[in-house]
Amino acid sequence: MNEVLLDSDILIDHLRGYDPARQYLQRFEAGKEQGYLSVICVAELASGQMRQEAEEDKVRQLLALFTAIDLDFAIAWRGGEIRRQYGTRLADALIAATALIRNLPLSTRNLQHFTPIERLRVEKPYD
Repeated sequence: MNEVLLDSDILIDHLRGYDPARQYLQRFEAGKEQGYLSVICVAELASGQMRQEAEEDKVRQLLALFTAIDLDFAIAWRGGEIRRQYGTRLADALIAATALIRNLPLSTRNLQHFTPIERLRVEKPYD
């Protein structure tokens, strides 16, 4: 089974009703692929503008499809190195570090922020 770390932009596309994102996430819902999230992505989604309880429930149900990966010393250290070396914003550096430390490809549409990082496997799941 394929395993992948998802960036928050993929989940945000889904929540905004973007059909290619919905189709992509159906693979995880059907159990065809195993998806992971950095807890940084969880924080990014929780900080969104959920004005109604129903919206928060929708976000929580979406997050439940994936296994969250906590930050630890190795991820934090590698994230700091990535930030220093590439000038990446800290949240993206920690997400990239999570993918590298856990040896997972990163699924994102944000290629500009992630493709410069050496040894990071980046996949664009849809246009």
